Amino acid sequence: MSSVQDDTECKQCNRKAFLIFDCRANTHWIQCPYCGYNFEDWYIIDKDIEEKTGEQVYKIGEDGKWIHKFSENIGYGAVYFEDIKGGGRLNALKNSITKEDIDRFNSTLNNPEINQGKSYLLSFNPMTKELTAVIGEIPEEPPY
Repeated sequence: MSSVQDDTECKQCNRKAFLIFDCRANTHWIQCPYCGYNFEDWYIIDKDIEEKTGEQVYKIGEDGKWIHKFSENIGYGAVYFEDIKGGGRLNALKNSITKEDIDRFNSTLNNPEINQGKSYLLSFNPMTKELTAVIGEIPEEPPY
């Protein structure tokens, strides 16, 4: 097993979020299934060494420590579709919800393979911290 999944508190909305740590790649990733907040932290591979030896070695900075980068995205909500077999797809919204987003969601929701009762479209206002169910309901627990 190369990754571990756990719950963590979302930095943006204070609800339960997913924390995934990949032991092999030495990266961690957080995604909130409510507000859509997303964070990823990873170490940079030294491409010169990889080309010469075929090994993936982390790049080391002048201070002797591995160089890492991260990305952080404010969330504006989340979309979750659960199929009737129990598998799910979660996507964070990086912008406010538009009418086109709602139309796309409804189109996918009408697919007979989608469990309409467990799927949702949530809107989050980062300024007011208000979470609203646009379609479906705000789940009490994260979908997993």
